[in-house]
Amino acid sequence: MSTISNHSKLFNTLILLVAGVSITLALRAHSAEQQTARPTTVAVINWLDMTDKLDSWKNVQVTLKDSEDSFNQENESRVNNIKSKQDELKILPPDSDAAKDATQEIKGMIAQYQTWNKLQVERLTNKELHAQLSLYVKINDAVKVIAERDGWDIVLWNDSDSKKVDLDRLQESAQLISTRHVFYTNKAVDISDTVTQYMNNMEANKGSDDTKQ
Repeated sequence: MSTISNHSKLFNTLILLVAGVSITLALRAHSAEQQTARPTTVAVINWLDMTDKLDSWKNVQVTLKDSEDSFNQENESRVNNIKSKQDELKILPPDSDAAKDATQEIKGMIAQYQTWNKLQVERLTNKELHAQLSLYVKINDAVKVIAERDGWDIVLWNDSDSKKVDLDRLQESAQLISTRHVFYTNKAVDISDTVTQYMNNMEANKGSDDTKQ
């Protein structure tokens, strides 16, 4: 009986030792996991809000507006020239050589105008698109700098304010829902103003450097 009892005590002791080692290892693993793991930090930016406040985009808009105004002036001038020739044609005898020549001239002016107008509209459209894409690249670069500086792991594009559902416009609302990325964000994680200030400072420094040169 004493031998069985001693074996039983020894077995129980071994079980306790094994259990103790297992618990110690588990605690160490948990402690190591706690040291390495941390919550993922997420921030957002509001594109529409930023573009209204960015000095660089305001400067681009001025340039685009100048190009558009220049196009409108040239377009109006060309249209008026065609109308002037058409008015001259009205007072010419219909079957006269002068009327035939004027008709051919007007046809040439209209064809030339249409070609010019199409090219200019495409040029203005591409210029604006290029400006928007360049702005996106600049914002993307600035977000990366701020995220690394301030410790944000993920930065999302907050579109929750710009995609309001209108039940009277079902098709458009359905398209907005299909492209929505963020439903709600707390203002505390919105870094739009921080990124905007950083970009405006960079723009101001760039202007200062250009002035010195």
